[in-house]
Amino acid sequence: MDVVVRPFAPADAGQVSDVMFRSFRTYLGERMKHPDGEQYWIDALSPKDGNIVHRGAVAEVQGRIVGCVEYTLLADYGLGILDRIGVDPDVAGGGIGRRLFAAAMEFWKASGARKVYTDVSSINPGALAFYKKMGFSVEGMLKDHFYPGVDEYQISMFL
Repeated sequence: MDVVVRPFAPADAGQVSDVMFRSFRTYLGERMKHPDGEQYWIDALSPKDGNIVHRGAVAEVQGRIVGCVEYTLLADYGLGILDRIGVDPDVAGGGIGRRLFAAAMEFWKASGARKVYTDVSSINPGALAFYKKMGFSVEGMLKDHFYPGVDEYQISMFL
């Protein structure tokens, strides 16, 4: 599969909305009521610069978006944040998540980040295993964080 990882463009928003909704629904089930609209993703993934640097990238196969990553750098602290990453369930397990993560990692390293952190749902053991393979370690737990009854692991890695 020929995967191209590139910066997010506003024209990608509709496909990103679909991919992210289907990706997160694989473990959140009915907690995910509806996909976020195109404008939500345009606002979330469009580049922002300053002391808080924000980026989004997509993975594309033959013109179809199959994954997305949103990532941030808190420049004053050298802290990278993996805001979210999602892969189309139809192609999950094919290395697309690793490619998206690598794009974010390249940005953080080039920007001088010293540490990267994110949260991962306790009901998504596959994601936790993925992050551990990428080098993350669990630092803590947030009880009932985004959804009642669903805890979030706080995980990080030093670069």
